[in-house]
This record gives sequence, structure tokens and C-alpha cells, in this order.
Amino acid sequence: MSNHWIRRAIDALERGVAWVVGAMALIMMLSLMWQVFTRFVIKIPSIWTEEIARYSFIYMAMLGAAVGVKRSKHFGMTMFSDKLTGTARRFYQKYVVNGIILACSVFILIYGWDFAIKYGLTRVSPTFLVPMMWAFLCMPLSAVLMILFALYNILFEEFAEAPEAGPSQ
Repeated sequence: MSNHWIRRAIDALERGVAWVVGAMALIMMLSLMWQVFTRFVIKIPSIWTEEIARYSFIYMAMLGAAVGVKRSKHFGMTMFSDKLTGTARRFYQKYVVNGIILACSVFILIYGWDFAIKYGLTRVSPTFLVPMMWAFLCMPLSAVLMILFALYNILFEEFAEAPEAGPSQ
């Protein structure tokens, strides 16, 4: 049985999430530009721009972390992994790193969901007066994506047996 459809579905999901991350960056940038314009040019500051920028930044960071998991571009300790070669390196990258990400993501999913429901439904945003749950849901949402991407990396990705060569000096 071919796993081609799984690869295509996960790649499409990753591209969609990356697009949302780009859209959040654009929204954040535009809202901050508008805030600067209204504050210093028009002299009547917009009160909603800071909140839009804050929430778009939070979603951008959390969803960007999920994309980093899929692309294996997340923060890592190369001091240790670059000394490994062959099967040990592949095992470390495929199972150890993604296993730790998977465990942490399950933790974030459980406690992030609990936090979003427990505190998100009892608080409202200062400007828009909507439940903070919508801002807090980025934690369990990104955790689900990280779980999917880490499982994908464990089950389907192949990793290099030797460290990638850096730029020549």
C-alpha cells in the first residue's frame, strides 16, 4: 500500500499552515503600520491595532513552530547531534528528537485545552470584548499540528546519516 496520499495530505496541510503564518505576519505588520500612522500622522491613535498585532503574533509564533516541526527546522542542540553519524544519527533525529516533540506536544494539547476553556471562557479581550478562548486556542491547535507533524516525521521521513556541511570558510 502506498503512503503517497498521506505525504500529499501532510504536505498540503503544512503549506496551508505556512500560508496562515504568512497571513498573520502580514496582518501584524499592517496593523502596526496603521497604529504608527494614526498615532503620529493623524494624531488620533487606533485602539484596536495593538490587540490585533498581539493575537496575530501569538498565532504566527505557535503555528510557525508547528511548521518548524514538519520541516525539522526547529530549535535543536547540534553540539550533540553533529557528532553522531550513520544509524545513531538517524535514530536520534527520527525518534529521540521527534519523540520529545511528541511528548511535549501532548502536554501542550492537554493543558492548553484546559487553559483555553477554563480561563478563556471567563475572560474577554479588552478591546473587542470577545472571549479570550479564541486567542488561547492557538495552544491546543498548534499542539495538534505538532503531534501530526512529529508522527509523520517518525513514520515517513528519512533523515541524513551525516551532518550537513556548513558554509566553507
